[in-house]
Amino acid sequence: MKVDVDCKELATESILELIAEAEADLAEYRAELNRRKDEILKAMRAELEAKAAALGVSLEDVLASGKKTRAPGAPKYRHPDNGRTWTGRGKRPYWLKDVADIEQYRIS
Repeated sequence: MKVDVDCKELATESILELIAEAEADLAEYRAELNRRKDEILKAMRAELEAKAAALGVSLEDVLASGKKTRAPGAPKYRHPDNGRTWTGRGKRPYWLKDVADIEQYRIS
């Protein structure tokens, strides 16, 4: 609802009342949106569970099937002083950044 109000002609108390009303309306609107979202999500979940059950699987199995996880790598390099390790995956750690031959830090 759009309300045209010239705030320059209103008293401070009137402006504060308008702000309070607007905040109350906004809170009510957000609560209604959250209720609708919850209803839609419940309906979607029920529909997906029914489809999964028709296939003879659980919804959790369907959702988990798309996840690809990678096992954590075993450490391949160890810092000589503080024992920090690096698997060799990803960006080189700071302690190996300027090392020309990292093989001297390889774990046997």
